[in-house]
Amino acid sequence: MGWLKFRAPGVNLEIGLGIGKLFFSALNKVEWTLALLISIVLLINLEHHSYSILGIVVLPLSLLMFQTTYLLHKLKGISKDKIEGINSLKYTIHIYYIILELIKVVILACLGYMLFKI
Repeated sequence: MGWLKFRAPGVNLEIGLGIGKLFFSALNKVEWTLALLISIVLLINLEHHSYSILGIVVLPLSLLMFQTTYLLHKLKGISKDKIEGINSLKYTIHIYYIILELIKVVILACLGYMLFKI
């Protein structure tokens, strides 16, 4: 199973993958809700912000769109394969997802700094 280990008592592969699917699905919904709220606030206050800030917002939104439409879809397929006993060695999808999450955090931290600086 590689580096992914479920260490909680009573959590087997199927339960762990089910929890992961629920968690990532909920996280994605929260991210979209916050992205929508941030976008609305920035658009309402457009005259106070430069277009470069709006351009910076497009990058994390694009990453979120890619994660939602491609990576989450692939992760769900991998989880389904694992539950059905099909050995899928596509752990790199998890790594890509984590890397994109980290990139979004850095971009949003920089954006927050820029907005408070104004």
